Amino acid sequence: MDIEKLYTVDLHEAGAEVQINGPDGKPTDIFIKMVGIDSKTWRNIIKRKERALLKMSYDEIAEVEDGYLILAEATLGWRGIESNGKPVEFSKKKAEQLYKNAPYIRDQVDVFIANRSNFMKG
Repeated sequence: MDIEKLYTVDLHEAGAEVQINGPDGKPTDIFIKMVGIDSKTWRNIIKRKERALLKMSYDEIAEVEDGYLILAEATLGWRGIESNGKPVEFSKKKAEQLYKNAPYIRDQVDVFIANRSNFMKG
């Protein structure tokens, strides 16, 4: 096998989209683009959070353990999210709010990024 086919960092860094299912389990028209766990971005997020844990209060640690802050940092963008019929522009802060208030979405992106095959071509 060609060694270049074994490399995953760049593919994970470029990100991939996950189609979000609604609370009823049916597919929606919402797509969220995430970095993968092999990306430099993901590794840096985890390093920063580990260092920050040493300085955090119990409540802050609970939020990190909940995962929505980390996942918001790993989010690259989205499409299909609206508010009152108008597209919601992506920001890390809005992603944080989405994951905090819609745990079923947070769970889907968390499972998605952990599956390395979601970031592979072909």
